[in-house]
Amino acid sequence: MNFKAKQNCIFLILVAALSVIISGNVMAGEVSLYDGSENTTPDEQGWLSNFSISELCNYCELCVSPFCPSNISEACNSSEVEDLCKLSPASSSQEAAEGVTSLDSMTDTGDLAGYFSNIPDLSSFASIPGDISFAHPDMPGSLDRSSGFTITFEAQVLEEEHDYNDRAGFSVIVNTHDCSGEGCMGLELGFWTDQIWTQGDADDEDGLFRRSETASFDTTIMTRYDLTVKDDNYELFANNSSVLKGRLRNYTTYEDPFYVTIYQTPDFLFFGDDTESAKAKVRLGSVTFRDSKGDINGDGIIRTDDAITGLQICAGEPPSGIAADYTPSDADVNNDKKIGSEEVIYILLSLSETE
Repeated sequence: MNFKAKQNCIFLILVAALSVIISGNVMAGEVSLYDGSENTTPDEQGWLSNFSISELCNYCELCVSPFCPSNISEACNSSEVEDLCKLSPASSSQEAAEGVTSLDSMTDTGDLAGYFSNIPDLSSFASIPGDISFAHPDMPGSLDRSSGFTITFEAQVLEEEHDYNDRAGFSVIVNTHDCSGEGCMGLELGFWTDQIWTQGDADDEDGLFRRSETASFDTTIMTRYDLTVKDDNYELFANNSSVLKGRLRNYTTYEDPFYVTIYQTPDFLFFGDDTESAKAKVRLGSVTFRDSKGDINGDGIIRTDDAITGLQICAGEPPSGIAADYTPSDADVNNDKKIGSEEVIYILLSLSETE
């Protein structure tokens, strides 16, 4: 490529990127699931929470025959609702202010509090009145580990206490789309104030729900985390630096019926305190889903390295650092099986959105 062609390539990229930024278009492949800047809690933005569960359970307590319609009474008396109401918080609290939601379960270690992207079986709840989300309306249809995806979230653990070495007051659960009768491939991360670690499964040396790979990390500072999932593996980045990685897990040999159902639910996310053996006070700033588009080097996260490689290729320079499976992968933005201006624009916009 001659000098003029290189200039034209870079000029077109800059013009196209500027036009998209000015128009305010949202990038394809990236979905905001929670935006703290709106100063509303996650359960006001499509998530199911322990607090909204309490509203449902309070309604069912007041729904007494013969004044309660039979279909609603039947739903309220179902085992699913009974199990769900066990998750109602007794003393935990949430508050949205200053661009974050503060979630506090420190009053009672036995309390549970957090945010679910959906619950396993909606059929028992369809007839119960109320403005409660049982499935996030913007949740992607598939958390496909074969093509890869990233869950980005901003979080800060202000306080955390635990009764056991294998429990955490703040946890993140991700179930992929790959579920069967034997359960889902997924992951549960535990956060202490000074460590982040993975819950093991039955194939780990120490067994199911015992600490596995662990990283020392100060979680008391508001941090942007990128949890990337590809095939059988995950990697957690904190402020663009890798802190933890390993294989995905399968937790469905756990015997508690409700939690087994949770761990068998495909395309599922949870943020919060899911154990009666720990407690925490955390601040949640945002949650975003992003597919693998633009990840030219295949490391699971969009970086400036991807933009530089794309610019080099566009300018006719010898490329380096391209993922071996780039051609068939979902990193290709416009499915032309080439690296060009479309990929560079997408990467630059993605980087600008996360700054």
